[in-house]
Amino acid sequence: EPDPELKIVCKQISPFIPHNYRESSFPVAVFTFM
Repeated sequence: EPDPELKIVCKQISPFIPHNYRESSFPVAVFTFM
């Protein structure tokens, strides 16, 4: 049964370099769970 007091937050970060399409389009991501 789920715990109503449990809270999980996931933040997803992708690299973005302005005016640099080639390096900003790499298929990478960082997930942070708190």
